[in-house]
Amino acid sequence: MTEHDHITKTDTIGCPACDKVAGRDSEPAPTPEQPTMPDLSAFPSVQHRIEGGKFICPGDESAWCHQYPEDGCDHEYWPCGHEFTSHAECWIKPWIDATDLADSYAGVEHELLLRDEDFPDGDVDWTWEDEYVTFDYVRPVGTLGPDCRDGKHDACDGRALDGKTDEIVGCACSHHRDGSAEGGAS
Repeated sequence: MTEHDHITKTDTIGCPACDKVAGRDSEPAPTPEQPTMPDLSAFPSVQHRIEGGKFICPGDESAWCHQYPEDGCDHEYWPCGHEFTSHAECWIKPWIDATDLADSYAGVEHELLLRDEDFPDGDVDWTWEDEYVTFDYVRPVGTLGPDCRDGKHDACDGRALDGKTDEIVGCACSHHRDGSAEGGAS
């Protein structure tokens, strides 16, 4: 108890005796230095894929996506100060496998209704979205039109979207190159 009186509690701020009793006279604890991400550039990147409705990582313990904090680290974000080590499992795969592919797919809206086994096989890129991982197909210039995958030629008109330039280009599937598509470009 202090040996003096204050009219209000706010009057106590700045009073040396009250600051000492309230613990306001001590220096704040130093904040720890923010850990930095280790340099993983020496580890090769791999091309992830969707095959048979499953996310596939062709990498092994030497791949970039197999380098993450040691076992037992339960931090939600990296870098966290734990040492990065090589692992048998890709860190991206459990994030994609935890839900249906449609829940992780960042592509065209009408494809969100697909079942896992209906997602076409192909190379994919992934993106960390702060709390989850999404994927999208790698679509090179002249990619297949949206209805030309898996032999679905009923609605494709011979055009495809080039995702890099955001332009409509000719569909690259052999169905259009040989001129057999109805209404399609040859």
